[in-house]
Amino acid sequence: GRLQKETDTLVNYFNSSIEFDARLYRQDIAGSIAHAEMLGKTGIIEPHEAETIIAGLKAILTDVEAGEVESRRLSAAFDRNTGEVIDSWDLFTCPPEEAVRTILELAEPNDPALRREMEAAFSPEMLLFGQDGLEIFFPRGSLPSQEYGCGFYVACEGPLAGILQDWALPGSPAAG
Repeated sequence: GRLQKETDTLVNYFNSSIEFDARLYRQDIAGSIAHAEMLGKTGIIEPHEAETIIAGLKAILTDVEAGEVESRRLSAAFDRNTGEVIDSWDLFTCPPEEAVRTILELAEPNDPALRREMEAAFSPEMLLFGQDGLEIFFPRGSLPSQEYGCGFYVACEGPLAGILQDWALPGSPAAG
């Protein structure tokens, strides 16, 4: 499996900065809003799409500042037409328990105790979709046996693609 060796110390140091990085959420969201504005003004995306993205980002900021979001990664899925936040589990074609089981099977943790910790700690806020895969990150303190955060990346192909909605697959024509 992929997690047969102990995590390199440099990776642990990198991951340990996640909590610090989370303190920069205002700046991160402000930068994302500015980027969406630029994309809309230059015609890379339609102005109404930029407005939808900006509204979603402002909603996240409001939730974070109201304390309604605790240890959530600043990522979410949004409906392309309405800008409404999509529940992360709606991206999958199967029940949450099956999605977690499949994702962890693909991550291949070789330690049964670590796998049990991952299953117990898993939440949709730990998911972040990339261009061709899914990143899963367990923050520091979420896995009792790990001193630092623990993350892995799974390609959106094969078994993972089989449990994702067609429109949720990166690069899919159904994704828009």
